[in-house]
Amino acid sequence: MNTTYTPTRTALVFMTPNVEDRLPANAYPPGTLGAHLTVLSPFHQPGAVDRHRSELAEIASTFTVRELVLDRFGNFGETIYLGSSSDDEIVRFTDKVIAMYPEMPPYGRPGIETIPHVTLPTGTTPAAASALLGMTIELGPLVWVAEQSDGWQILATFEAVGCGNLTH
Repeated sequence: MNTTYTPTRTALVFMTPNVEDRLPANAYPPGTLGAHLTVLSPFHQPGAVDRHRSELAEIASTFTVRELVLDRFGNFGETIYLGSSSDDEIVRFTDKVIAMYPEMPPYGRPGIETIPHVTLPTGTTPAAASALLGMTIELGPLVWVAEQSDGWQILATFEAVGCGNLTH
């Protein structure tokens, strides 16, 4: 019997750890990805890391945004997210990544508008989301993640502050 787990979800994201500082303890349950800003999901499966490592390091090195003010919220169905009205550079960066990987359309649907956002934990109310407006988030490095049987795992990390150094 084959016990190898093949991830069903992969993504390129910027981690946003200071978002979790403003939420109740354990708001993101163990095994979930935690606070992050999605660049592209789905992305390539884990076996493709070596094939795409240098091009991702190169494009990540062009991204210089370190902070973002979350000043609006919205929803995707039942899921509430926080966004920023000053997300132009993130949109341009996301569009560059999508252009590099046309075989990986956002959310598996070619041509949809991407909305840079931080997904809030399940059960977050509009009132709780509203209380977070005005928060400045710190963007961590660009990470390639895959959902494994025991939760999300970081496959590779790329510095996204103008230096292009590969750190994982």
